[in-house]
Amino acid sequence: MQKALFIKIALVLLLAMLINIPLGMMNNLVDERQARQTQVAAEIANSYAEPQFITGPLLVLPYTEEYAVRQEAKSTDDGDARQRTRIQRRSAALYLTPHTLNVKGTLATDIKKRSLFEVPIYTLDSSWEGAFEIPSRLDVPRRAENSQIIWGRPYLSLAVNDPRGFASAP
Repeated sequence: MQKALFIKIALVLLLAMLINIPLGMMNNLVDERQARQTQVAAEIANSYAEPQFITGPLLVLPYTEEYAVRQEAKSTDDGDARQRTRIQRRSAALYLTPHTLNVKGTLATDIKKRSLFEVPIYTLDSSWEGAFEIPSRLDVPRRAENSQIIWGRPYLSLAVNDPRGFASAP
């Protein structure tokens, strides 16, 4: 009786070990497919743009600040100190955000297939409309009180992390 019970227990353990062999093979196959899915998604993503992060729009107001700097220079002949005035220039810019900004768009999803795998690709068709309010007096940080501000040509700036994502010029 005990011999039969021992044989039954041994058979159950043997069957459990034999069942683990195909389960382990299936687990390896699943792991390989998941790794391949990740690789295919990366390959497709590399052929398109990276995920987009958009900053802006910003109105950039470039300027140059000119100011006089007085320096004392010693004369070698008579030992008197003389003052010399030199003009310094510093270029910088002010950045203004829009007072109002309306963004309208439609998001389309497309499925790209490669072998067994499908990867979603998103496309945004958008239009942006905004208004900037330029204050009557701009607070420009100055290095000297008597400096003169020379304004450059303003322009709009839109920062994106991967310009390949644009189908046409914004």
